[in-house]
Amino acid sequence: MESPKPDNQDPGSVGGKAPRGKRPLRKFSGGFFRILLSLLLGIVIFIPLLTAVGIFGYQVYSWAKHGNWAVITFAQFASMVGLPPASSLSPDSWVGITKTVQTIFRLPAALVLFVFSVSVAVIGGIFQRR
Repeated sequence: MESPKPDNQDPGSVGGKAPRGKRPLRKFSGGFFRILLSLLLGIVIFIPLLTAVGIFGYQVYSWAKHGNWAVITFAQFASMVGLPPASSLSPDSWVGITKTVQTIFRLPAALVLFVFSVSVAVIGGIFQRR
């Protein structure tokens, strides 16, 4: 006569252990995706921040060597990396967003990238705590 197995024991296991070559199934904890999300968030924060520091460093170098400040707007930076110009937005619809984007494109590139990195870091930090 066979003894009854407890309800919490895997039917394929012997004595509470999984048979050789098989691993017991674990419940999904989401740890991998949390690590992946943290890594992506770090990249989204780090690359624009490093670019802002590089642009500012170039401007300081240019000023120290030549005596004039190299103005690099976000529009100039965007054209260097292949983004469409702000003028490609239609001013007939979404007038407020068009004006906002055009204003951002006139700001210094280092400032725009720095504010973007800090904003993503703050927002990402809020969501990482949950």
